[in-house]
Amino acid sequence: MQLRLASGLLFGMVWMIAVTIAAQATILQPWDGPTSGPPAQLGKQQIVFIAQDYRNGGITSRYRAFSAAAALLDWQVQAMDGRGDLQMTRVAFAKTIEQKPHAIVLGGISPTYMTDLVSYAQRQQIKLIG
Repeated sequence: MQLRLASGLLFGMVWMIAVTIAAQATILQPWDGPTSGPPAQLGKQQIVFIAQDYRNGGITSRYRAFSAAAALLDWQVQAMDGRGDLQMTRVAFAKTIEQKPHAIVLGGISPTYMTDLVSYAQRQQIKLIG
């Protein structure tokens, strides 16, 4: 009985916090950032999204959002997975550079562990994101 009461109380507290946050979010200031930018680069851009590990939900969510946006621009996105292993990620990065894509997205990858590959990609004039 006490466990059921405690879990109900906890749920109620979480619910109240969520309602408070949602209410505050509706009081946000109007957007005062940029309202224009460079034109979209439509066409067959080859982009490779290298993930440190697609089992990471945050990385996977970013990949899906990026892929959906890229589809609207008619870009082709290839996915590479390092599977949480630094050496596998380095190999995927090196192979990707050899393909000479227009850009490489580093999902959850710290460039500090790959400064040599980052420099090589930059020398090849491949855009790096992430």
